[in-house]
Amino acid sequence: DRERAARLIKDLGLTGKTLTIKSSNAPQAIDNAKVLAYQFSHSGLAFKLESYEWAKFYDDIKRGHFQLAAMRWVGTV
Repeated sequence: DRERAARLIKDLGLTGKTLTIKSSNAPQAIDNAKVLAYQFSHSGLAFKLESYEWAKFYDDIKRGHFQLAAMRWVGTV
């Protein structure tokens, strides 16, 4: 709900703020992050995309060094 998201962001005083979204440097991960950034941008936020090689990216995630992160899970049964 874009309108509700925009209202919430405005109410929080975050309109026009820039958030960083991290991803690994895999092409599909970068594309996923771009889609997320595009979708969220309609709510009044700006995004900066940072992509890193897997070890650096995953280390940052484990340590909580991110604002937003685009990840995917490939699990096994």
